[in-house]
Amino acid sequence: MMLARTLTLVLAALLWGAVGMSPLMAQSAVDRAALDAFRDSLVVIMDPVPLQQLEGELMRAAKERPNNPLLHLRQGFLSLRLGDLGLLRHYDDAASEFQWAVELQPDWPYGWFALGLAEYELGKVQGPGSRRATMLGRDASTRAATAWMRAALADPGFAARLEVLAAQAVRRRDAERAGVVLLALREAVASQPAGKRSPALLLAAGRVEREVGDLPAALNAFETYRRLGDNRALGLLEVARTRFLLGQLEGTESYYDGAAMDDLVALAGYRADLEVVASDSVMARFDALRGQARADLLALFWGSRDRLDFRPAGSRLREHYRRLAYARRNYSAGGWSLPSDPAFLRNEAVLDDRGRLHVRHGEPDAKVALNSLGVEPNESWSYRRESGDLVFHFVARQDPDRYRLVESLLDVVDMRSNVAFASAGQGDDGAIRTGASDQLLRSREGFATVYAEFETGRSEGNGRVAARERALVQSSLHAGLSTDSYEPRFARDLAARLVAVTTNLEDGTAVAHLQVAVPGFGLEPWEIEGRIHYPMRLRLVAVDPTGAVRVEVDTVLAQDFERPIRPDRYLEDVVTVPVPANVTLTYRMALFVGQQSGTASALDTMVTLPAAAPDLRLGDLVLGAADHGLTAGSVALLPMQGLSRSTRLVVRAELVGVAGEGKWRATFTLRDPDTGRAVFTESFDGRVEGGRGVVERTIAIRRVSPGRYLAELEVTDAARGVAIQRQRLVVTAP
Repeated sequence: MMLARTLTLVLAALLWGAVGMSPLMAQSAVDRAALDAFRDSLVVIMDPVPLQQLEGELMRAAKERPNNPLLHLRQGFLSLRLGDLGLLRHYDDAASEFQWAVELQPDWPYGWFALGLAEYELGKVQGPGSRRATMLGRDASTRAATAWMRAALADPGFAARLEVLAAQAVRRRDAERAGVVLLALREAVASQPAGKRSPALLLAAGRVEREVGDLPAALNAFETYRRLGDNRALGLLEVARTRFLLGQLEGTESYYDGAAMDDLVALAGYRADLEVVASDSVMARFDALRGQARADLLALFWGSRDRLDFRPAGSRLREHYRRLAYARRNYSAGGWSLPSDPAFLRNEAVLDDRGRLHVRHGEPDAKVALNSLGVEPNESWSYRRESGDLVFHFVARQDPDRYRLVESLLDVVDMRSNVAFASAGQGDDGAIRTGASDQLLRSREGFATVYAEFETGRSEGNGRVAARERALVQSSLHAGLSTDSYEPRFARDLAARLVAVTTNLEDGTAVAHLQVAVPGFGLEPWEIEGRIHYPMRLRLVAVDPTGAVRVEVDTVLAQDFERPIRPDRYLEDVVTVPVPANVTLTYRMALFVGQQSGTASALDTMVTLPAAAPDLRLGDLVLGAADHGLTAGSVALLPMQGLSRSTRLVVRAELVGVAGEGKWRATFTLRDPDTGRAVFTESFDGRVEGGRGVVERTIAIRRVSPGRYLAELEVTDAARGVAIQRQRLVVTAP
């Protein structure tokens, strides 16, 4: 009750502060802000009782000043709010009050804008056959569109509010309302002479056309806006955005031309679009640069991604805007709670965590949700990656429109009720609580292997599984939120294995060996002059931390045989390329056969080392087979990183920063990848080979059980310390 009285006093103060205003000044910027503030005060009240009390005060004031349009606007907004709270007859009152206001002041845009709001809501309640529709001879949608058109013509700057209405409607799945706004803007633009069109009106019309209407019509509006010269940089950005949504790579020219102009409004748009995917360091450079240097930074940023993804120039930028439009439409966290909120007036769509991830990596390969009593809204996403799937979980707490990432599926359940997870997160054998947690686990059993390992309703062993699950999701979060991707997709995957290992870390240079192993069942043989040929195209691109391309390989691997390769055998090859040894390179490899089939490697990091390293360092751990033909240095590489346990395993790595005459000790270990437990260990000494430090050993692994392992090589030097390298290894049965 006290809250209601307080709110009544606040609204009364706003009311009586406005009564004394001169009607002639009511459409100034200051007084429009006062009307917005009045609407804000109404939005926060959920109880109609204090509003009805204030309604009586307003009605008495209106009787004393019947020709004050500002009073009728406030009375109309009050009635509109009462209608929103369920007192539907007040929509009719609102429409009448707004109609009175526009009759008193037909040149005020706010009155027409408000009348459109009321007519639209009234039409939803009464329908096309209502008394008001019969009396006025038009349905509510037509009346609302006409009112909004009049608002835009009275003040083209008011078209921005119509743009916000359309964006809100789209995100609330109200296609009818968005369509009415679009109709209003189309009619407003059409009613202006071709040579006297308002830039502000064209800008809003183009944006609404792009959101809910016709993309070619939007492009035409933006091209006209750009030619008018009101803000050429902003016009170029809007043209680029629209061309990208039309699938046109030609949008890149407009995009970079606009970025080179130091216009603050346009730059705010560029920045908002970029910061969803760019790192803090890139954004700092974006803010510091001016003119063409800023455009060059963007060209480097997007161009390096095109090359990493083996796509035509401009493809990644085009895909970014397609994803951005989708995320803003489907994963918006709001941003328009109050009409006077600057975010409302700028039509800013704040993305939730699903939106952020979608912009970085696109649509997930798998998506699961559980709708159940006692479980808050949730989703799980998975992206398939060669190096290991990325798994993400989202939950919407307090706000059903704002999904947040969590570090475990079980974090979806309120941790206060999930007693087990506190201990399970420490790796103990805590009991996973039944009920909501069990439902979640069962819903994800086919989503990732780890969820099928939980014994729902029981405690034994679940703590260890929960710890591994949390580690998996945390690793995914780090990778997912620090990278972005647009990997090539093929109609048929070759199921090939692409591996890079680095050796010969000397004199500021190194050598990368690119290993290719393609199973016979994925190959397409060509018969030429009695020989079987397997032409394949191998591509590799590596960029340094600034985004500059440092290594690029585009070569054809062509081998011929007397007969086709068996489906269970592999076609293997190695390409060797020099790489800089004093930088960290992010690389991607892809293998293509024809136009429809291929394999792209997962994003990974290839670290090469300076010759004068201060500490003991190891090049990549190279695993090979003693009797295999592919070599990296003197080691025969393994196909598919797998080895029969009847075959002798060759372990090799090259050292940087070794001391003395090769006095160092190496230990090779095979570990269970889940528990880290050592299942095989062998130690040996290193040696000097060709002036380089080398550790190499041929090891019999016949006593190792078939399975997946983490191979680890640890090298100790008394003067320089310890260095460790790891690699995956699959051991198969003889």
